[in-house]
Amino acid sequence: KSKSVELFTQLIETKPQSNLVPYCLSKRAICHQLLNDQQEAINDFRQIVQSYATHEVADDAVQGLQEMQEKGYEIADYQTLIDKFNKSNPNSKAALEGEYASAKSNYDNANYTKAIHGLQWFIKKYPDNELVQEAYYFLGASYDQNQDMENALFAYSRVKGNYETRALQRAAEIEFQRGNYTNAQIKYESMLKNTLNKRYEGNAISGMMQCSFYLKNYDKVQDFANQIYNQNHTKFWSLADLYLSKIEIEKTNYSAAILQLQKTILNTLNAPDINGAEAQYLIGVVLRKQKKYEESTKALIEVRNKYNNYTIWVYEAFLLIADNYVDLQNKFQAKATLQSVIDASTDEKIKVRARQRLAEIQ
Repeated sequence: KSKSVELFTQLIETKPQSNLVPYCLSKRAICHQLLNDQQEAINDFRQIVQSYATHEVADDAVQGLQEMQEKGYEIADYQTLIDKFNKSNPNSKAALEGEYASAKSNYDNANYTKAIHGLQWFIKKYPDNELVQEAYYFLGASYDQNQDMENALFAYSRVKGNYETRALQRAAEIEFQRGNYTNAQIKYESMLKNTLNKRYEGNAISGMMQCSFYLKNYDKVQDFANQIYNQNHTKFWSLADLYLSKIEIEKTNYSAAILQLQKTILNTLNAPDINGAEAQYLIGVVLRKQKKYEESTKALIEVRNKYNNYTIWVYEAFLLIADNYVDLQNKFQAKATLQSVIDASTDEKIKVRARQRLAEIQ
């Protein structure tokens, strides 16, 4: 390979006016890459763009520079070189796709602020290009990562094509997390209409089921749960079980609720999941609502025993156990329980709640 570099260099230096020079530069750049001499490869690609921007090898040179940039090699005049190539080759597909790849690479490398600027610029520059539909998805995802949900939702709403279902799902999740259940439901419905993919279908139906619960459309919850069962979306069976339990709790049908919660737990016995953990917690809640404080405490301790990996429900359980102790006039044990949560939890919100409850116990 080094011999090849010598031969190409000799030809370039002895016959600088030859029409073979661009080809030699291009091949020498590839040799440099194979020799892991990346800076020399960049120099050859740069020379092609600077001196032979309209030559047929210029496309390859630009792609080479784009690949080097994406891999993290610093090319100080990168944008100047791209602009020169674009000006010389206004209809080049390689340039356009390269500009998009360069903008998207910032997202891939978790440089979300840079990705936002690059993708916005690409969308503005090429508003009618088919890549814009995809660009909007990664723009939305970049805003999402930066916790700018308003702009994320706007960008997701503009996505069409291959990424549309993903955009709809994430937009629905954001709306759900913000308590905008009607908006979330609309997006889940659009997602369902937009996909034949079994996984996305299950996500959409389960999402609509959850939205229906919070919108108090309990008949719809039952309908969606049945769809989950009948269409064999096994991943969401425990979630469907759980939400049917929640309906019974809302209706104060506590005996029916506990039976349904026990069914949820039984169905997750071989593969414990977060829905089983919540179901175990809710048994404690239901028993507490019935003022069965000791039974409630036993059920809540089982959250830790059976679902120790799901700390969100473990700590919720122990916060409720402390309340049970207060109602049982055992303030000493209530305080000790809350202090154990403060000492063990790494979730600051949980710690704050535990401290507040501890301060309230006289």
